[in-house]
Amino acid sequence: MASSKLSIDSLPIWASLNDVKLSAVEVGTLGEKGQGIVSSKPISEDKQTAEPVLVRVPHDIILCEDVIEGYAKADMRFRDLLDAMEPQSLRVKTLVFLISQRVHATQLTPWTEYVRYLPEEIFVPTMWHDHEVALLQGTSLETAVNAKLTDLVREFDLFREKTEDLPSWRSVWDSRTLSLRDWILADAWYRSRCLELPRSGTAMVPVLDMANHSSAPTARYEETDDHEALLLLRHDAKCAPGDEITITYGEDKSAAEILFSYGFIDTESTRKQVVLPVPPLEDDPLVRAKLFSFGKPPMAEIELEGDDKVSWKSPFAYFLCLNEEDGLGFRTLQEVSGARQLRVFWQEEDVTDRVDDFESLVEGHPSCKVFRLRVVSVLEDLAATHLAHMKSVTSPEEEEMLREIHAEPRRECAQMAQELRSVESEILEAALASLQEEKTRLLEDEGVLAYLGSMETAENEQAAAYLANEEEDFS
Repeated sequence: MASSKLSIDSLPIWASLNDVKLSAVEVGTLGEKGQGIVSSKPISEDKQTAEPVLVRVPHDIILCEDVIEGYAKADMRFRDLLDAMEPQSLRVKTLVFLISQRVHATQLTPWTEYVRYLPEEIFVPTMWHDHEVALLQGTSLETAVNAKLTDLVREFDLFREKTEDLPSWRSVWDSRTLSLRDWILADAWYRSRCLELPRSGTAMVPVLDMANHSSAPTARYEETDDHEALLLLRHDAKCAPGDEITITYGEDKSAAEILFSYGFIDTESTRKQVVLPVPPLEDDPLVRAKLFSFGKPPMAEIELEGDDKVSWKSPFAYFLCLNEEDGLGFRTLQEVSGARQLRVFWQEEDVTDRVDDFESLVEGHPSCKVFRLRVVSVLEDLAATHLAHMKSVTSPEEEEMLREIHAEPRRECAQMAQELRSVESEILEAALASLQEEKTRLLEDEGVLAYLGSMETAENEQAAAYLANEEEDFS
């Protein structure tokens, strides 16, 4: 449901009514960048005083855990709504609050109007059309976006299931004024506008959340002892009238992270990193036990530093590449309560609490370099597979058919997808070359060669024994 929008020109009135103080700055529209904060007069740091405060936001309108609970205490129907959804994370509570303010405000709050200043279109990939999401083929976001959309559908279905019998929400569902897109938009608002405050934690801060990202920010945010949120001019920063006031959304995030959460790519400040899911080995009889014991998504992080230095880490890949013959074991222990617990053993030592540290656990083992070779081979296949998938293209006939069905992808989506593919292709190509070089070095190691030779001998002996058992007497 698209509620009627409010002009950003009226935001100063909203700010004044809700005790939000703006000093020498104003919020406006900045062309293709959308909304932003700009200086309304010259601003510079006074060496004799603290950093100038540009925006001050009182705690009671900052959307964080205790403020949401405060709204629930003042509005029993919103309390019933939260109780119906329990137990839920802060993120889901925030989404429920934003949805209620957007389509069914039973109690007027500062956010009832503020959500009408927020954009209806955010270029995070979860809001892309299907044929635009397809442009992410082979990138680290291909699986991530599909998984996130699956989660959003599940959450929205649960929200409907839990609320359709609430008297105050029955009319919303009967009139079909609320759709999955509203939930996806609320999630996009949350991910693209949340800040991590020192005291209040994860929060949406009105007005301050209008500040855009820059690799060379002129401002930073802080929180006072009274839990007010402040936007402060950075040391040595100067702003002329009309200059944009910017912050950083994260100086250590990859292009995929920035695009996934904020809907843009800053190639100047993002880390050259790609995070890929590590698929289990199909013929591994222990794979289910490994995935259960690991307890986290099996991932590999590959990073390119400078032009040619590649580094990687994948705790699960080491766990994945070990087997019972190496000394890996699983045992099911029964507790006094009757519950069963799966324990992981390495060389007869219980390492259940260290399953993400097998790189260290295998150090000193006679086959340490063999294990490393297995891991390198897995990551080499992973990088090569994603590169090939990324470079695969549809035929001209298929592209024409897709355009007829879906129309052209939006320029912003096509551009960002291409930038991500370019960044991640560079990383994966460098990683593939580095992994192949390391694989070559490992294959020249005497211990590795001896192990591979013994394995070949054992396989030949097994094959010979099999053939002997299969021989038939034709005499």
